[in-house]
Amino acid sequence: MQFLKEFHTHFREQTSSRKSSWHTQDSLTKEKGFTLIELIMVMVLLGIIGAMGAQFISQAFQGFADTDARTEIYEEGKLGLVRVERELYHAVPNAINVSGANSNTITFGIIDEREMQNIFGQYSEINPAGTNSITDLTAGLAAGSLISIFNTSWGTFSSGSRIYQVTSGATNPMTLDSNISVSSPYQRYYVVRDKAIQYQVTGTTLYRLTANVTGSGVGGFGTPQPVIKNISQSGALPYFDYAAGTATNNGRLTVHFTISGNNESVTFQKEISIHNVP
Repeated sequence: MQFLKEFHTHFREQTSSRKSSWHTQDSLTKEKGFTLIELIMVMVLLGIIGAMGAQFISQAFQGFADTDARTEIYEEGKLGLVRVERELYHAVPNAINVSGANSNTITFGIIDEREMQNIFGQYSEINPAGTNSITDLTAGLAAGSLISIFNTSWGTFSSGSRIYQVTSGATNPMTLDSNISVSSPYQRYYVVRDKAIQYQVTGTTLYRLTANVTGSGVGGFGTPQPVIKNISQSGALPYFDYAAGTATNNGRLTVHFTISGNNESVTFQKEISIHNVP
């Protein structure tokens, strides 16, 4: 019996020792770290993912920058075209001249719409040529007003041969500073603003210039003011293309140009209707 008790005690001690050993080995196995190869593979994968993410973000930012550049160019071109169109809409009939290399200059007289309820005024006389007065169908114009009667070309307008100054004040008939050379078959007159307008492309900039208009004609043009920068021709098209009006159609001016900047280019084209009945 004593022998059996000793054997049993020894067996329990051996079993406990083995369990403790197994537990220690499991703990060591669980605490094992990454190998060097595994760490290198993880770093390589993270590098690849980072490079792909950086490229994607870079492309997104470049897309935003390109869109912003195109929008800025579009807004500049649009504002410039609106200004040109607004002034040309009030051009004195036939008082338009396109000139220069690649038709880069347009010059025109302006109707003074501030003095009139309509684009043009009318007088009652059938043929007042050779006289210095007309009877306005409304209330007459203020003294000093300039009027154009039957203008047929830029040369006629710029010479002042058919521009007259009102010397009477808001009375009918209106007295003019000189005799009317040719009367209008439509009994029309246009009040002329005291400034003529010129748009000219010089280098890569579209400029706006003004000149004084009197009964003696158009004076010299003054200091250029920039309107649109970084401008160039749209292919082989001229900057300004003017087609004179006919008995049934208004004149037509077509504007072509391209604006470039920040590796972006936007091409503009606009057709503007021009009054042509004198």
